[in-house]
Amino acid sequence: MLHMQIIKKFEKQIIIAIFLGFLVAAALVLFGDVKRTINQLLSFNFVLVIPILLLTLLNYFLRFLRWQYFLSVVNLSKKLKWQESLKIFLSGLSMTITPGRAGEIIKAYFLKKILKNHFSETVPIVLIERLTDGLAALFLMAGGLLIYKYGIPVFVLAITFSFSFLFILQQRKLSLAILSLLGKVFFLKKYISFLSRFYETSFVLVRWKHVLVAISLGFLAWGAESIGFYLVLTGLGITPGINLLFTAFFIFCFAGMVGFATLLPGGLGVSEGTTTGLLMLFLFLNRSTAVAATLIIRMLTLWFGVGLGAIALISLLKKYRTYDDK
Repeated sequence: MLHMQIIKKFEKQIIIAIFLGFLVAAALVLFGDVKRTINQLLSFNFVLVIPILLLTLLNYFLRFLRWQYFLSVVNLSKKLKWQESLKIFLSGLSMTITPGRAGEIIKAYFLKKILKNHFSETVPIVLIERLTDGLAALFLMAGGLLIYKYGIPVFVLAITFSFSFLFILQQRKLSLAILSLLGKVFFLKKYISFLSRFYETSFVLVRWKHVLVAISLGFLAWGAESIGFYLVLTGLGITPGINLLFTAFFIFCFAGMVGFATLLPGGLGVSEGTTTGLLMLFLFLNRSTAVAATLIIRMLTLWFGVGLGAIALISLLKKYRTYDDK
């Protein structure tokens, strides 16, 4: 059970992550040379901020559609007003800067609190969201992989592992046999009821038709933000073209996945460093331009989402937070 003290822990992690975000930004500016980086930032075509933010919002809208789709699959969508569901979904954005995005589990907490479902029946929705996001990002990287032949072993390993995991979950007899064996392990016995309910929900969600819908929506969602990154690069004077578009897709998704894999809050430091380094490696940008592009895209995606999510989270906490979380 996710108690309110855990939510308070997530709140502290958000504060720490914001502080780390400032440190990372400062370090990047120093790396890019303060004066030159500021000049690059000021040279950006700020008219593009509006379409980039609209693309970011499109990302959230498509992912919300997927969230609603998953809720309908497990027969929860009709029990929840879409406005309330939207707030729950958006609240998860404020938690993207918790280690490994673990704080997004707060969405499952609010579902449990509002609908009175067992926590084990709501957590799988959040986890399958993350898995299908990862697969969507991998497919978006394909164009860049073909151009640069960079990271192909990681791509193959990630695809193989993800689909193998999905295949095992879909094998009901095998999965139940594994759960039965786990139930015989002394320290796992008390968790077997939770794991059984967790699996039953997961089994419904990972049927191929549901997975394909989820990956497709994720592909479109992260594609929208990747196009936003492409606009950032063109706004800094980089010549537009199909190669730049594929490169933007690859760098944006690859940096995000590397940051997630480190389990650092929001991938802070790692995602920014990866983005800056790959821009210099593949597009031969100077340090100040690469840093400027990184700072702009992180502000208009990650930090914009955190701010939007914080508003939704505050609204939900005012309505549902209790000091005695029974």
